Parts: sequence; C-alpha cells; structure tokens
Amino acid sequence: MDTREVNIILRKKARAELTILRKQLLAKSPQEVLDRAYEYATKSDMVMLINETEFSAKQARALLRRPRLLDSLFKEYGNHSSNSMDVLVSFMMDKAEEYTADRSIRTGAER
Repeated sequence: MDTREVNIILRKKARAELTILRKQLLAKSPQEVLDRAYEYATKSDMVMLINETEFSAKQARALLRRPRLLDSLFKEYGNHSSNSMDVLVSFMMDKAEEYTADRSIRTGAER
C-alpha cells in the first residue's frame, strides 16, 4: 500500500470515529453534550488536521494501529503542556494591543 492509500484509510478511520462520537452525543442530554463539547471540538480539529496532512506511510500506519485513534490522541493531548487555551490567550493579548494602538491612532487623529 502506498503513502496516498494509507493516508486515505487513515482519514476514513478518523472521520468514522468522529461520526460515531457525534451520534453518541446526539443521544445524550443537553448537559452531557455541553460537558463533552470541548472533546468533540478538539476531535473535530484533529480530524481536520488529519485530512489536511500528508503523513508518511510509516506515520499513517502507526496512527492506524491505534484501536481508538481519536480517543488516544485526545487523552494524550489533554496531558500536553501547551493547549488551545495558550493560543487563545496569545490571540487575545495581541488583539488587546492592536485595539489599544487603534484607539491611540483615532484619539490622536481627533485632536
């Protein structure tokens, strides 16, 4: 199996796992869905990245060997020292600086 084929199989597996999770969540109460919203959003992002990434055949095979790929990745990502909150904090700080600069420019122009 060549690199392209193994990546196609990996993408199908990841999408199938996300579809199963979605169906499970739709059967839950609204509160349970809210409690797992971060998990679903993160796994959706993982599927998007898998769809957009061309892994080597060796890498794709290694990922495929995980029985529950998204669960494994999500569990390990949760233990990661950096997460999306770090990115969000950085984004918000950058925007605060940008908006501060915009206000200074407008205030100076109004004089």
